[in-house]
Amino acid sequence: MRPGRSPALDLQVCFPVAREASRYLWMLPFALAGILFSSFWFRAEAPRIVAGVNDFMGIYAGARLVGTPAQFNAEAYIREQERATGWSAPSILFTRLPAFAALLRPLGKLPYRRAYILWQTASLAAFAGFLIFWPTLHRALLLCAACWSFPLFACFAGGQDISFLLLILAVAWRLGPSRPFAAGAMLALCALKFHLFLVLPVFLIAQLRWRMLAGATVAGSAIAAMCFAVAGAGWLPDYAHFILQGQTNPNVRAMPNLHGLLDGLPHSLAWEIGGVILVAVAVAWIARHASFSVGLSAALAGSLLASHHAYPADALLLLPALLTLAGSPRIPVRAISILLLSPLPFLVAPMVPLAAPAPLLLAALLLVLAVTVTAPPHPRPARFAAAAS
Repeated sequence: MRPGRSPALDLQVCFPVAREASRYLWMLPFALAGILFSSFWFRAEAPRIVAGVNDFMGIYAGARLVGTPAQFNAEAYIREQERATGWSAPSILFTRLPAFAALLRPLGKLPYRRAYILWQTASLAAFAGFLIFWPTLHRALLLCAACWSFPLFACFAGGQDISFLLLILAVAWRLGPSRPFAAGAMLALCALKFHLFLVLPVFLIAQLRWRMLAGATVAGSAIAAMCFAVAGAGWLPDYAHFILQGQTNPNVRAMPNLHGLLDGLPHSLAWEIGGVILVAVAVAWIARHASFSVGLSAALAGSLLASHHAYPADALLLLPALLTLAGSPRIPVRAISILLLSPLPFLVAPMVPLAAPAPLLLAALLLVLAVTVTAPPHPRPARFAAAAS
């Protein structure tokens, strides 16, 4: 107790805090159960994860080859992977834009093991930054959802870079209402994996977010200029050929998108294009009738559906969107969001078309949002109103 401060006043301050903390104590064993479950699921891959025999091999090779004549040569990637780890995987290439590969050049100058440890540490720090910057009053719920997030564990098991995109989204989400130009510039950094944000411009246009579009255009132009500076004037056709190789899309039915859902159907590409158009229309409709947060959540869900290349780790980008929609007054929206936050949709390996749970649930989520977004909400219990505040 500070001098001059009464004990009664200290008790008045401390007891509400203690009561608030005690409300979330039940989550502690539940969160630990999520960590144990995911750790058990990935236990067989532990030696590979520790050794860095995962997607980081492509990131490391891309950092070493950027700016050289072999930067879009798949065989050069295999040679770099074998030199660094003794292993190689033809499907693991650096498919990000050359500008981002150039930023990773210092990483490519380190020994592989040291670079891998630094990368995973930075990825963990980025996820911690997301937890800090994400605008929520219920951080315990966010931490609990993270502990059960199958895509989060897949991200770290695969040496992926999704956590950096989560931090970018959190900052843009926070800046959006008050500093739209800066928020748009942050969203332009999502070009790190641009194929996962294809429907995002539809959301910005539908909500008339012209200042955000301006910020995204300025920052996006700078990224494009950096790509030309790093990779040369004729880099675009070589890059397109490089990323569209069939070897970069193994195990298509594991993809949580329309491409994975429709794989194996006759004329699957035509069905996929039609589905992407419907997704874009649904996102535009939702964005026109919803708030910034709900519209952006729908855009993230629609973008994952529309992506031609995605895997379970990429679904980590839906964490802020699903947490937002889990506070919806609509029971179907809440139910689907909570189900997608659980590991269940990602544990099934579909053997036939139209059987993948994750894209089916994402499509159902967009459909329910599109149908109910203009209807007046039903009254909901006070606990849900508090959770969504």
